[in-house]
Amino acid sequence: MSPREAECWAPGRLPPEGLRRAWAHGQCGEVRITGAEVLRISSSLAAAVLAVLAAEGTPLGLVLDTRARGTVEFIVPAGTVDTWPSLLSARCVSDAVLRCPGPEVTTGPGPRPGSGGRAWITPPVPGARPTTDPDRLREAVTAVLGGQRAPAPHTTSTPGGPPMTVLLRKGRSQFSAQWNLPGASSFTPAAARRHVYGAACEQGIPPSAADDLCVITSELTTNAIRHTHSSVIFVWLHVTDTEALVGVLDQGPRPHQQLSAQRPAPTEETGRGLALAEALAARWASSPVGRGTAVEAAVTLPQAGGLNA
Repeated sequence: MSPREAECWAPGRLPPEGLRRAWAHGQCGEVRITGAEVLRISSSLAAAVLAVLAAEGTPLGLVLDTRARGTVEFIVPAGTVDTWPSLLSARCVSDAVLRCPGPEVTTGPGPRPGSGGRAWITPPVPGARPTTDPDRLREAVTAVLGGQRAPAPHTTSTPGGPPMTVLLRKGRSQFSAQWNLPGASSFTPAAARRHVYGAACEQGIPPSAADDLCVITSELTTNAIRHTHSSVIFVWLHVTDTEALVGVLDQGPRPHQQLSAQRPAPTEETGRGLALAEALAARWASSPVGRGTAVEAAVTLPQAGGLNA
């Protein structure tokens, strides 16, 4: 099928029959994007842009990692091309044709056969947001190209989404924050670490304890991305007068069973997430929450040296 013969697809609506047929056979389908436009950002620039967007808590629309082109493709609202600046590394295209893998092919588990090296960072699943705010994208691209630092993580004591699930509450509460991050993005662990470390430092948590919290956060978020089908992963930090707790809640599905920190063989490169959490944490626990699983670990804080009031 030539680009001019490609079926039309308006993201946010039911994919056309030909695309669904290709997906059913484990193949990519070619479609012409209508009612929206495509912002193509070079892979090297996109990694930093996605980190900035995650740090700001910007909701992502459909985002496709297209390794064959060396780009990451963001679906943006129609009309973005009229106001987008002229940049070689970030070009906005109207009337774009995309080769789309099935929604199950995401950057979390890695590309599958038939994907042509393409994988969704945020896939077209029911209820998914179709487009990313172009103003937020422009600000993120400008910040990265200008060498500016990513904005400080946003924290809140009344987070959106499901309420924080504190499994290991102990001591007098001093601070709580939650971040809702993309569940199918390989950039989520780095964004989660940045959120947790920034909040921990603001609360006066010693660097050694903050480092432990970051390692635990990275391992738990990576575990959730690899082993669940979550569009959103919830990460939280809860600080008391005696300890700091970091937790991760996925959306499943996976069997509701008590997790265990299994020890992999010395030659294995993966599988150490829960074992690391157990080694660094004073205690940890897991529990089913809805269709997902919450895992939380506590790090003991020194009694002297003082957290911020």
